[in-house]
Amino acid sequence: MMPIDTETILEECQVAYFLSSGPGGQRRDRKRTAVRLVHEPTGIVVVSGRRRSRTQNLRLALEKLIERIEEKNRPAKPRIKTKKPKRVKEAILKEKKRLSAKKKLRKKVSADDD
Repeated sequence: MMPIDTETILEECQVAYFLSSGPGGQRRDRKRTAVRLVHEPTGIVVVSGRRRSRTQNLRLALEKLIERIEEKNRPAKPRIKTKKPKRVKEAILKEKKRLSAKKKLRKKVSADDD
């Protein structure tokens, strides 16, 4: 698989900056340093607001986005069919027979059985 170019990914995204909360001082409280990336072709949304710097948050968000895109493009592993073990089949049949016997007790009693 080819490595994904960050510039082309960034061109395909909507970038939004917003206020983030948490430790970091006045700069973090007053400046819009958190980043939200929306990748339009896939609809993946990534948010990063860990750092005080807008560029560091943008870099972190791009790394997350590339990781998520690669994960989405990874082919699924083929499923391997398995059989039920013999003891499981026996347990299922035993339970069916028990329920069958219980249902047989629900039948009406006829007068000829006396």
